[in-house]
Amino acid sequence: MVQNAMQIKYITKERIGFNSERVTFNALMIFSLIAFLVGALPYWSNPNNVYYPDLALLGFICGSVACVGIVLLNTAFTIGGPAGPCTAISAMSSPCLVVAIAIRE
Repeated sequence: MVQNAMQIKYITKERIGFNSERVTFNALMIFSLIAFLVGALPYWSNPNNVYYPDLALLGFICGSVACVGIVLLNTAFTIGGPAGPCTAISAMSSPCLVVAIAIRE
């Protein structure tokens, strides 16, 4: 992950002129659309399956929040912040969520 951060810092310099936010949003949109179609077409082709629009809306909202989080992480890498703390905070998000759920239960 740190190597990825260093590469992002290098290619987003003024001299190169690479916009990481735009590329990240485009890559996530294209991959999400392909994954959605690969998963949804077989599901929709079977008439016995029931479509729940509230679950589709919830999935869209959660996917959008995840996309914004990834873009913000890439932005933190490109602005010039230290790659170590950004990577550590992003790596600890899942274990911290597990601990919070375990404490709640």
